Amino acid sequence: MTAIEFYTKPENGIIKIPEQFQKAVKETVKVIMLFNEEEKAAQRQKFFASISNLNISVPSSFKWNREELYEQ
Repeated sequence: MTAIEFYTKPENGIIKIPEQFQKAVKETVKVIMLFNEEEKAAQRQKFFASISNLNISVPSSFKWNREELYEQ
């Protein structure tokens, strides 16, 4: 069994094999996907940290109307 390693981002569930490896793929292949969960968690944490520092001022007379919100 031969192993080829490359990085790609699936688009609509499709993994594109880089051109330089396409000639080597003539049969069914076994795909093993590895995810960097630590990187995802760090990105999530950074995002929530950035939005937690936001200050949004709403006039005290403002009334929330859920129905109007969903109509938009």
